[in-house]
Amino acid sequence: MPEHFHLLIWPSADPNPSEILQKLEDRTALFILKNLKDNASYPWRRKMLSRVKLPPTVHHHAHFRVCNAEAMT
Repeated sequence: MPEHFHLLIWPSADPNPSEILQKLEDRTALFILKNLKDNASYPWRRKMLSRVKLPPTVHHHAHFRVCNAEAMT
């Protein structure tokens, strides 16, 4: 299954796995969106960006949805 990975972490004294994963998802989503936008000259990147764009009927502060995380633009 090439679409997944395993992550081993050693959290601080008071670990919160949900918070750790949320931060990882947020950073990953922002990284993906930034790379898609910065390299929009490639047709496949424009296509991917259009696929993750939320429709206008979704009233939300985010404009894109990547990795089930919200990324603000």
